[in-house]
Amino acid sequence: MLCCVVVNVPPAQAEPSHGNGIKAAGKDAADAAHLAAVAEVDFDVVTDGLHTLLPAYAPIVHRRSTMDFGERQRQWQLLRRGRYVEFNLIYDKGTLFGLQTGGNIESILMSLPPTANWAFNVHPEEGTPEADLGNFLQARDWAGLEEVHSS
Repeated sequence: MLCCVVVNVPPAQAEPSHGNGIKAAGKDAADAAHLAAVAEVDFDVVTDGLHTLLPAYAPIVHRRSTMDFGERQRQWQLLRRGRYVEFNLIYDKGTLFGLQTGGNIESILMSLPPTANWAFNVHPEEGTPEADLGNFLQARDWAGLEEVHSS
């Protein structure tokens, strides 16, 4: 059996003295055996996933390794990172929960990119890869759910 352990921090202490997280809890050998079986399945899933990563990712890296990456691309990357920060701090339910319930602010902020830019009303030059990405990222009904709901 797995359970979540909540650590109460004394008001005079700024940080908990030990880590929060998921801990194993069991009273007998059956719980330990079940926990071991679940851990083995979890390990197999992660291992299988990692074994598919390199064959899937290597061709992408190879195909893109000769692409230009100059100042224009860097500025676009920083703007995209800024949009990620915006989403994460304003809309992400997990981040909001952590911020609103006294979570570790440093941990939350450390998950953000180290550098980002913000600009108002940015429109990339037509015909550039940045403009193509902007066109691609428009809201769409990828799953065809609008057809299902309108029938």
